[in-house]
Amino acid sequence: MSAYGDKLDLYDGHLFIYTRADSKKGTYQARMTFPNRTGYVRRSLKTSSRQEAIHAGTSLYLSLRAKWDQHLPLDHMPLLKLTELYIEHRHTERVADTREYLWVITNYIDPFFGHHQDLTKVNSSHIAEYWAYRATYWDNHDTTPLAAAAGREVTNKRPYSKTAAHREAIILRQIFRFAFERGYIGSVPTIRTPTRVNEAASRTRGIFTIPQYKSLIATIAHRIRAAPDEGKARYHLMKVRRLQRLRYWVLLLSGSGIRVNEAKQLTQKQIRLVPDRQTGQSYTQIDLSKEQSKQQRGARTILTWDYHNNYDYYQRWLAVLGAWRPELIGPDKLVFPSFRQFEKPFDQMSAFRLFLKSCDLHIDDNGHARTSYSLRSFYISRRLEAGVPLYVVATNCGTSYDQIYKHYAASLTWTMRKHLTKNHTAWEQKQTDTAHPRERELFDDLPEYAGNLQKTHT
Repeated sequence: MSAYGDKLDLYDGHLFIYTRADSKKGTYQARMTFPNRTGYVRRSLKTSSRQEAIHAGTSLYLSLRAKWDQHLPLDHMPLLKLTELYIEHRHTERVADTREYLWVITNYIDPFFGHHQDLTKVNSSHIAEYWAYRATYWDNHDTTPLAAAAGREVTNKRPYSKTAAHREAIILRQIFRFAFERGYIGSVPTIRTPTRVNEAASRTRGIFTIPQYKSLIATIAHRIRAAPDEGKARYHLMKVRRLQRLRYWVLLLSGSGIRVNEAKQLTQKQIRLVPDRQTGQSYTQIDLSKEQSKQQRGARTILTWDYHNNYDYYQRWLAVLGAWRPELIGPDKLVFPSFRQFEKPFDQMSAFRLFLKSCDLHIDDNGHARTSYSLRSFYISRRLEAGVPLYVVATNCGTSYDQIYKHYAASLTWTMRKHLTKNHTAWEQKQTDTAHPRERELFDDLPEYAGNLQKTHT
């Protein structure tokens, strides 16, 4: 049975006039298409007369076609309504995950552009004003709309970075392209990522000192061994599993210097224990594929500095994971799976920040917020200060010498000191380094703090 009561094609199918078979009033509708434009433009012709519908439909089509040919908008739309339609489109069409887009739009784009009732009035000058607004956001605001609605305090107030600006430029382009394809604007405004972003300030992350790092490891281990909270025993096992996952996350990043996004994608077959044929010593080795590396630069092999210790803790984490869900153990299974969607990796960034805040370690001594990337920085700094050559650290971390020079100059000073003064007899007679303890002492107290799995309340 046809869905149309009456239908008529005009202008080579660009104008389709019809009534629905289930319409009680028999009101005619018009559906129009235009060259190089995706989607339909639909309008009600507000008449049940066929002749009046043909006359109204052709007049409407010709007027809209004239606007389209002159690159004029076919309709007017407030930006707040447009962003709402765009988020709904991404959600219903399953284009991709909408959470990041919703976060940027709700916190920054809607508050700035929300007063624009006519989308066609938004131009390149407004885009430039938006970049200025974002660069000084934390100078004029104490929170974000989403944080305020949830009653949360914003503690990680990062300086505006070039990476964040690039991400928001992509989102703005997609929003305006969405408006253009549906006829709300006649052309997409030029949107370029701002070049005057204080990149040096934006890259400043919180760092760990050795005592603070030891305190972090000890706190995680203490909470793993702690007795269940009163009245919450049923949730204790899940809490311990999350802490075990977080502990190995910390140990992996601080022991190998692997990037956060690289660690998230690791599968269980990629972490191996490899013996050295000459010395017999075993090393923890991570085989990273090209697809997992940053910008798919190339595959690389990563070695942890603590020999087999990292692999021992890896096996401990797999034992906890397998005891809970045996199906999560396998060569192609994720090392850090989500406990709700097993096929997806868990985003440890937020969990790590919340844990740092709970033990008052989220801000370093210089007032910078710590993140999971602080663990990578901790690894690079400690390795350089231990005298490991620059090219070895850069190769293991998958970065360039220039980046190491740019961000770890202070640590490089300790590396160069030993080489520059190696022929100085006075220095050779008195080799003291109280400011920087030996690297092997970092994990000396881990067995004591970590405890045996059988001794925990798991």
